[in-house]
Amino acid sequence: MFPSPPQDRLDPPRSTTPGRAPLSVADAQYYFDAFSEHARYVSELSRYTLAWYRQSFANLRRFLAEGTSPLPSTPADLDRWIAWNRKRGIARDTVNSYWRAMRAFFKYLEDSSGFPNPYRGAKRPRLPRPEDRLRDALPPQDLQRIIDSAESYTWKSALLRTRAVALIGIMVYAGLRKSEVLRLKFAHVNLQGGAIYIHDGKGRDGGKSRTVYMPAALRVILARYIQARANVQHRGVEKRGYTCPEFFVSSRGNRGLSEMQFRRFMRAMQEASGIRFFAHLLRHSYITMLVTERVPLHDVQRLAGHSDLKTTAIYLHANDDRMRVAVERLDVGRRAK
Repeated sequence: MFPSPPQDRLDPPRSTTPGRAPLSVADAQYYFDAFSEHARYVSELSRYTLAWYRQSFANLRRFLAEGTSPLPSTPADLDRWIAWNRKRGIARDTVNSYWRAMRAFFKYLEDSSGFPNPYRGAKRPRLPRPEDRLRDALPPQDLQRIIDSAESYTWKSALLRTRAVALIGIMVYAGLRKSEVLRLKFAHVNLQGGAIYIHDGKGRDGGKSRTVYMPAALRVILARYIQARANVQHRGVEKRGYTCPEFFVSSRGNRGLSEMQFRRFMRAMQEASGIRFFAHLLRHSYITMLVTERVPLHDVQRLAGHSDLKTTAIYLHANDDRMRVAVERLDVGRRAK
């Protein structure tokens, strides 16, 4: 069932029978490779899910290697992994994501080899409360500063400059998730109609599709990028632009922007703007702006791509200050005059 051991291994992984020696970091890699093969070819999971598994396992492996710890086999082992990440300053959302991804790996390991599943009886890592997360939504002046930083950064070309502003703009003014940004196709951006078509967004059964409408500010931003994408300048000479199907292009050939390039871009924008933000925070800010502008909640749900209206209703908490000001203006005596 498992793939052949790496050539630098002289012995197969140790038995996972209870009472035997625990599995090492190298053993964990061996079994994770088997899990990845199963997830790809048997379960036929998407490449985005597989990438999520790989990223999460890489984090677990760093934890194991740093402490020379064996593969977790008890809930207490998982707790130590959680604590290690939190001490390093990893956000609660990210720690929770790693934890959920590895739950699938250990379930597979238990079913296929009898390894004790540490998730049995384990407590899920804490997530920020929705209201706490929403209070972090950036105010308009901070959002504008991030856009200005993308514009004024020392890019090597006009294409990279307009792409930077477009990347920030499409998250601020359209609320796209990171995965939706990276998967967005050129054919799905209708500049003339002012619409962006999101296919296979977040959700089960291939994801939920939706249409997002552009405000005037986003139309201007995307128009500049599309023009630069079609007419690339290299050392003062205009050459044929990008023809790849992805909307956001890589600077390394005629292909789409990679997740690694996106992460580097976001880190550069954090440093340039002096504001600690991430892709989902820009999305939070977009949805909060919709609620503040009194867009009907069901419309906000569709624009955001929420499957459940309860998720959208959480954003009503973001307007506590506005409601407090409105209530303070109530005066029966003034109305009676």
